[in-house]
Amino acid sequence: NTVIGTKGGGILIIQQGSIIQITKRDGLSSNTITSLAVSDKYLWAGTKNGLNRIHFETKNNFKPQISKFTKAHGLLTNEIRRIFVADTTLLISTNDGLIYFDVNSLKKDTLELPVYYKEVLINSKNVPIKNSYDLYYNENNISVKFEGISFRNKNNLLYKYMLKGVDTSWTYTKNRELRFSFLPPGKYDLFINAMNPDEVWNSKPIKISFNIKTPFWKTHFFIAIILIVFFTLVFFIFRLSFNQLKKKAALENELNKHINQALVNQMNPHFLFNALNSINNYILKNDKKEASKYLTKFSGLIRLILENSQKEYITIHEEIKANKLYLDIESTRLKNSLEYEFIIEKTIDQLSTKVPSLLIQPFLENAIWHGIQPMDKKGEIIITISKKELFLQIEVRDNGIGRKKSKEISNNNTFKKHSLGIEISWKRIKILEQLYPKKVSIEYEDLYDNKEAAGTLVRICIPIIT
Repeated sequence: NTVIGTKGGGILIIQQGSIIQITKRDGLSSNTITSLAVSDKYLWAGTKNGLNRIHFETKNNFKPQISKFTKAHGLLTNEIRRIFVADTTLLISTNDGLIYFDVNSLKKDTLELPVYYKEVLINSKNVPIKNSYDLYYNENNISVKFEGISFRNKNNLLYKYMLKGVDTSWTYTKNRELRFSFLPPGKYDLFINAMNPDEVWNSKPIKISFNIKTPFWKTHFFIAIILIVFFTLVFFIFRLSFNQLKKKAALENELNKHINQALVNQMNPHFLFNALNSINNYILKNDKKEASKYLTKFSGLIRLILENSQKEYITIHEEIKANKLYLDIESTRLKNSLEYEFIIEKTIDQLSTKVPSLLIQPFLENAIWHGIQPMDKKGEIIITISKKELFLQIEVRDNGIGRKKSKEISNNNTFKKHSLGIEISWKRIKILEQLYPKKVSIEYEDLYDNKEAAGTLVRICIPIIT
């Protein structure tokens, strides 16, 4: 057999035309061979990392058994220059001197190295050393210092550790301190083992346990309480929402009821009779043009009233259109002794801003019947619509005889009958106040000129609805 030591390729053995290579993967201390020698049973290989003893069990079995020897075994240095064999004596030349010994005296060290803990720190605080620790959830930064007991190679021992609960395999290190940061709650067992210079591991690794408690808000008991509270709140919120929806539906039904009442009030027999009577007068006078004009306005008003009564809200444009027709019809009935004007703030979009349907007409009717009709002069009504923060303000101003005088000359039955529209509007506004969390109001102001009654101002404030 031919044996060749290489620089970087380990050892090559040529036998019967085949080449066998031995490298660090097989256990050599280095792939750079500085010297080779053969004794009775062993092949010796010198490297810069120590001495290697190679033994083949049989001639046909080239799987080597390799033992490594270093300063930990008594060598002066790990850098081997030359190896010589004389009978059973092995001579080793190094830069630090000559070493010789009987090859039969080298035996594998099977002594297991004990390991002990030197220090345990929890959150950087030194604590007494014991086998197990019960820790709070925030005591989860652990540091362990340890050491293997060896008189030959104390500072160059190889260790392995495994933290069960985190690791599934061993981790190898030469450090003698382990740190575990921000460990989650759970149970952990830390195993540490040491290897002697002849690669013999201790059969019983040392063990230390840590039990990091789960914070109370993550315990099953606390989570169960939270779930119970959560579902209880969901139940009550659902129940409250259901009751609110039920209440809202009842209010909307009540609102629709008052809308229908407002429709009936606007189409009361007195108004219909007066309108039809005016048409009849035009016909009797053979004034077909005025009769047709009046009839067109009257039919248009009836159609708008019927259409608007089907809606909870209508646009300001639709409300003004209906009320203009109403005022035109009433002005004709009063022989044109009534003038009116609508003043709309320019910032209000009449096509998108909405008001409750059939809202303004009862106040116009009240102004005409109780304020303007008893006068012997021309009546005036001014309707102003403006914005006041989040509210829409509607004002109906007339120059009639005033509320006090009206009560004195009005028949009680007639007054009650004609006040029904105002009462219905007031009820509708109060319902709106419950449906929307905003204050709505109707205010009356008596107007005077030199202490003489000069009319009435009605101010209606409702939320802006678009």
